[in-house]
Amino acid sequence: MSTTISIDQNAIKQVAERSIQRTMDSHGITDRSQLKDEAIQSAYKHAEETLRAEAEREADPGYQQRKALEEENRLLRMQNEALRNSRPASGTSSGSTVADADIMAQKLGPAVWNHKLDGNGRLQAIGIDPAINTAGFRAEVKEYFGPGSSSMKAAELARVNLARYKLLKNAGKCLRII
Repeated sequence: MSTTISIDQNAIKQVAERSIQRTMDSHGITDRSQLKDEAIQSAYKHAEETLRAEAEREADPGYQQRKALEEENRLLRMQNEALRNSRPASGTSSGSTVADADIMAQKLGPAVWNHKLDGNGRLQAIGIDPAINTAGFRAEVKEYFGPGSSSMKAAELARVNLARYKLLKNAGKCLRII
């Protein structure tokens, strides 16, 4: 294959001399005159072939495209990792900061959860603004989780909007609708 790629003779010399020095170091040779001329010529030939192959690879558009895709992939992996690390703790992956009502009840203890906090206090304890506690909101909770509600409808809500499902379910536990 004939190519018009030219290799800088200084680059060949640098690569070959590094290779020769590594060989001398690995064999405990301190004087360059102890090396055979064929070994030195072989090091220069190998350096030239290596640099030529690298230059040809760099000139190949497919190689350039692959390197660009690898860099893009590396950046996307870093972004995904950053996003994964910036998410709230598990159980709140919906992006909300609502804690599970059952877990919060255990943390606060039954005396506080059942006797010292009212519905709005329990909502606030799990991270829900008590202003959400309206008649329409309570009706929505009853529609999905109250007595006589349809579990199929609640399952559909969980499939379509998991964040809303979790909010309604936890709020219903706090307000003792469920």
